[in-house]
Amino acid sequence: MKVLKNFFKILKYSLKTNKAAILISLFVGLLGGIIMFLPLIFGEQILNLVYDAKNFEFIDIFVVALIYVSLTFVASILNLLLNRYFDCIKMFLYQNTDILLAKRNLTLDYEILEKEENKLKLQRARDGQNSSGGVGSFIQNFSSIIQNIFVLALGLFYVSKLFTYDNSIENTNNLMKFANSWYSGLIIIVILILGVIISVFVLKVVYKINEKLFEANVDANHRFLYFFRLSEDYRFGKDARIFNLKEIVFKRMKECNKYLNDSFGKASKKAANITLITTIFTTFVSFISYLFVTLKAYYGIIDIGSIISVVGSVTNILTALITLVNIIQNMMLQSNYLSNFYDYLTLDNEKIKDEVSIDEVKAPYVFEFKNVSFKYPNSDQYALDNVSFTLGNYDKTAIVGKNGAGKSTIIKLIARFYKPEKGEILVNGININRFNFKDYQKLFAIVFQDFTLFAFSIKENVAANKQIDEELIKKDLDNVNFDYKKFDKGIDTFLYKYLEEGVEVSGGEAQKIAIARALYKDSDYVFLDEPTSALDPISEAEIYSLFDKLVNNKKAIYISHRMSSTKFCDNIIVIDKGKIIECGNHETLMKIPNGVYKDLFDSQAKYYK
Repeated sequence: MKVLKNFFKILKYSLKTNKAAILISLFVGLLGGIIMFLPLIFGEQILNLVYDAKNFEFIDIFVVALIYVSLTFVASILNLLLNRYFDCIKMFLYQNTDILLAKRNLTLDYEILEKEENKLKLQRARDGQNSSGGVGSFIQNFSSIIQNIFVLALGLFYVSKLFTYDNSIENTNNLMKFANSWYSGLIIIVILILGVIISVFVLKVVYKINEKLFEANVDANHRFLYFFRLSEDYRFGKDARIFNLKEIVFKRMKECNKYLNDSFGKASKKAANITLITTIFTTFVSFISYLFVTLKAYYGIIDIGSIISVVGSVTNILTALITLVNIIQNMMLQSNYLSNFYDYLTLDNEKIKDEVSIDEVKAPYVFEFKNVSFKYPNSDQYALDNVSFTLGNYDKTAIVGKNGAGKSTIIKLIARFYKPEKGEILVNGININRFNFKDYQKLFAIVFQDFTLFAFSIKENVAANKQIDEELIKKDLDNVNFDYKKFDKGIDTFLYKYLEEGVEVSGGEAQKIAIARALYKDSDYVFLDEPTSALDPISEAEIYSLFDKLVNNKKAIYISHRMSSTKFCDNIIVIDKGKIIECGNHETLMKIPNGVYKDLFDSQAKYYK
């Protein structure tokens, strides 16, 4: 039942993605079936004409042969064109799946995106697609089903001649009597049914072998692809050469490859041995068919040309039945892993009840954490443990603490990447989860500790989704001391070497671009989460001092384990092991004997003198 459900899921997805794909697959299937039967249809006619040459002129044979060649030529050309177009559709389906996945990845709630079960679902779908084809392959199999059903129907029409009998013929012996009976054709039908039963059994065993093979190789495929992509990543190249990592990468790839080859080898051997039964039986059926049809033709019960059409049809029917069972089982296997795509694409973000427009809340905006506790998925330790504080009552706030204290978690919760397990976060008294997410994001700009720049131009990296104002972009870059003029194309220069004209920038330069991006967004709040970690302490202090002037009309929240941002902040929140342990301004906190803040500042003060 589950398999059928998955099958119809993918069929529904295929129709939704490209309706033409199903229509073209239908035409390709029917045309393929016609091409298979043209030699049998015209072969029968030509053989009958040759056998009865006394009553026919050569021109009759020539005309039949010309019609056959012409139809075959037209059908073949049409089939070629349709298959070319079908190949384009398959490519579109493959790429469109990637586009839909990218769209889903970028619109899903971050918490849903990061869940291991969803990551695994997507990985299984990818691995399945790589090993057995994607949606395009699924549609191609659908086309093969149409073709073989057509072949089956047309084949049964010709096989019906086996039930032909002629009462005007005198049965001179028992063999002739049997051949000239309506029930004699049942022998072939029984053999065909027996062939289908055997084929179903054989292919079911093969299906189980392939299913187990796929399940067993998911992890190995994943690891192999990781190491392969690692070898392609030029950013890995420096470390790989300095530390001579190529040997360990090659070793891991060879281990994965050996495991995969051994698995496929064993599975292929088992499948080949079991499939041999079907091959032997098909040969036996063809032999019996020739014997039986020749017997009917010998006694004049059917015309001589029927030997070609009937025997060919019997072979086609048996092949079509075996192929149908095989294709359907392949499609069932495909639908099992492709359904992961469908399920992933139909994941829903949590619906907002009683949604509130951010426009209904008037500035200044004040964030309030009320008894908030949170731990990351698959972790038993609380990153934040019953914390309460406000942001916005002061123009500049620093949140400081040692690495792993829970500082960055505050930003992720404010950004609604995760939801608190206990407590709530409010903006002007309203739970942040009630706001429209897109509108809510306009409240703040964030420079993350692990920020990302893209292989876009510098100006596109700064502007992001906002309209490009080149003068303002240059101003923001100048304000963070980023020298874009050193590049020939200035702010039109592309970053990174994914493109031929791309340039590499240092970690410090990248952070300056990220800070300029935050400034360009022009939000009420600017959060800086360890934004200067790639800078030396002196440069860091200079950036913070400069940034302090740049955000003089905004609320600035600095998050760091380094103290260069704290002296000019109105309020400092000190976090340790997920709890707020100190709060106040620089002067107040420095007066606390053996205070955490005082110890942190004193240990780093020499770098800022």
